[in-house]
Amino acid sequence: MSTLIKRLKIFLASPGNLMSDREIVRKVVDNINRDVGFREGFQAEVIGWDTDSRPSAGEYAQEVISDQLIADIDIFIGLMGHYFGQPTKKYGSGTEEEFELAFQSWTKSGNPKIMFYFSEAVETVRDVQIDQLAKRNAFRKTLEDRGVYYFSYNDITAFQFDLHRHISQTIREVLESEIDLEIDVSDESSNSLMNFQSLMNTNIEIMAIELINKANSELVSYSKIQEDLNSDIERVAKNTGTFVKKLSVQANKGANGQFERDFERFLKSLENYETQLIEKIPNLATSFDNSMTAFLRAVSIMDSSETGSDAFISEISDSIEGAIDGLQSYRDSLIEAEESFDDWPADVERLHVSKLKIISLHKDLVRHLDNAIATLKRLIGQ
Repeated sequence: MSTLIKRLKIFLASPGNLMSDREIVRKVVDNINRDVGFREGFQAEVIGWDTDSRPSAGEYAQEVISDQLIADIDIFIGLMGHYFGQPTKKYGSGTEEEFELAFQSWTKSGNPKIMFYFSEAVETVRDVQIDQLAKRNAFRKTLEDRGVYYFSYNDITAFQFDLHRHISQTIREVLESEIDLEIDVSDESSNSLMNFQSLMNTNIEIMAIELINKANSELVSYSKIQEDLNSDIERVAKNTGTFVKKLSVQANKGANGQFERDFERFLKSLENYETQLIEKIPNLATSFDNSMTAFLRAVSIMDSSETGSDAFISEISDSIEGAIDGLQSYRDSLIEAEESFDDWPADVERLHVSKLKIISLHKDLVRHLDNAIATLKRLIGQ
């Protein structure tokens, strides 16, 4: 058995320093294909220099890549951070050259649809090269002057949220243009879950329920990490208060062996806490991202099919609102616990260094929580 579907080509352009962002684009397109592609009869394929170029001869390397990949594309997605890229023979960078070719094609024929995103995320100031930043800003100004409306992002989950909506809408625009993109796709008889997958692909409500269950499961994992961190923070705040009092008393009595041992144990507990933060903050971000991806897919499925009972939509909203309340409560307790740091003496060097490291990790945690709360509120709005 085979099915005729419409095939769309999405070209992904970016400098080589945005590999994780490129993977997000591919993940979003894969999810769109799984959630609505089979039902609505399309398959979108992401192509780019990192996965689809092949050895060949030409005037210069970038021209070879452009000739192989940019012809007959339906959607052009450009990504750029603070790094502009290295010059080609004709343009300031490979990404600029790929954009120019796509833009020239759009000017002549209205194709491809063009989407461009600028990442504002940066690890440290040292990661920013002034000359590269200046070129990037000049390129962005060029887009503005030519009427290209771009988006900026500094949080990868928020970027995924926007990207899912933008690509879904753009695919619909391409399909509505009635371009002949039909290809034959055969069902694989080797698929051991063929009937189950068929049910998932065709029954919207069951697919959405499965995604909501997955989202809630990820939220449970997320909440567990959150609870563990909250217990750690409360314990550190309590131990810190106790030790600071001991330190004050000891300053009047003079140092002794027992106090030195207590001090070392306390520093070790802070070191363990730092280790837990360094390990758990990325895990927290991963669980949240997985949960939001599942929620977003469920909402997108219902939106595209214009279905979904009030009770079902209410269930999604209740889950998200409960998560928002939990995150806000956790954020408040984190800020409250951090107030105890004000009492730490600045003249004890090892203690002061530990305090600075913990405060920086707490800032990362608060930033994650703020982004998570904002993303959940946007999801509620959608």
